[in-house]
Amino acid sequence: MPLTLGLRLRVMLTLGAIAILPVAGVCYVVAHDEVANVNRNLAFQRHDAAVAAQARLATRLYRREVDVIAAASAIRLHRTSLAAFARRHDVVLEVKGHRYGRLLPHAASARVHLVSAGHRIGTVIAQVARPRPPQLAGASGARETAAVYRRVEEGGALALTALMLLTFVLARPLLRTLRRTELRAGESRVDALTEIPNRRALEETLAAEIARAQRFEHELAVVLLDLDHFKETNDTHGHAAGDQLLREVARLLASSARQGDTVARWGGEEFVAVLPETSREGALQLAERLRVAIGRVTLGAMHASASCGIASLVPGDSTETILAAADAALYRAKENGRNRTEVATRSRADDFPLPRAS
Repeated sequence: MPLTLGLRLRVMLTLGAIAILPVAGVCYVVAHDEVANVNRNLAFQRHDAAVAAQARLATRLYRREVDVIAAASAIRLHRTSLAAFARRHDVVLEVKGHRYGRLLPHAASARVHLVSAGHRIGTVIAQVARPRPPQLAGASGARETAAVYRRVEEGGALALTALMLLTFVLARPLLRTLRRTELRAGESRVDALTEIPNRRALEETLAAEIARAQRFEHELAVVLLDLDHFKETNDTHGHAAGDQLLREVARLLASSARQGDTVARWGGEEFVAVLPETSREGALQLAERLRVAIGRVTLGAMHASASCGIASLVPGDSTETILAAADAALYRAKENGRNRTEVATRSRADDFPLPRAS
């Protein structure tokens, strides 16, 4: 797969997602623990405030008892004095079955016995209003919780930024490795001299096209093309000139192929064209067109010509049998004078052609 911009972005996003997961997990754990700490601190503050309020209430009540006891020593036991004393000191007196004063709702109280001549004559109920419970978990708790989340967000953003930078740094060698792998894969399927598919790529493509043609009952043809007298060209003009001729022929074949056709270098001076959905007659027309075009190639003092062998797909064909049939047809073209095209005639794959003599 080529290293397109989309692939590069997918690699970066994948690495970024891998980096985000641990950051998100750490942020969640830290936020959970910090919020729990805030709630525990608020609970401790409420408890401490309640204990302090209770202590203050006990102190006030004790002082109230002392004041009431001191004041009660001068009480005269008749109704007017008792009622006046209860109103003045905001207490409740219970004397001889009568109650003077009123009990405050939700107040803390303490009973003090009235004693005269060693006898209990009544009770004084001292009262102290209870303070409101402390309000600590409202706006203060919300502010502290919001501060916790803000700190976690800031830390998470910094950590994520650092991880993304690290991801970018790590992605570069990864992308370079993918690029080298792509180049190696491409080199293994592309002929280095002519820059068209090589024999390995041709065999894979032809096998896939044969399977597709057999499945959908399509026609398929193969053209095997060989440059005439190429050894003499190399001997006369040198290998560099021969390589230039091969590149020129490969360029001509690639530019003349139709969409869907595959042109590859089979080896040496031989080329193969795989023609899907093409009949024997259509393959013959294309081979002749290619042969004529190659005959017009002139490089300095070099003149090129080619011989072609054509084989069409028959029942039971495989990569080896159809190429062998095309090779046999090419051999006949060479024997019949070169610079011509021959077509293999077969009715089934068992009609295996004779191998070409070396």
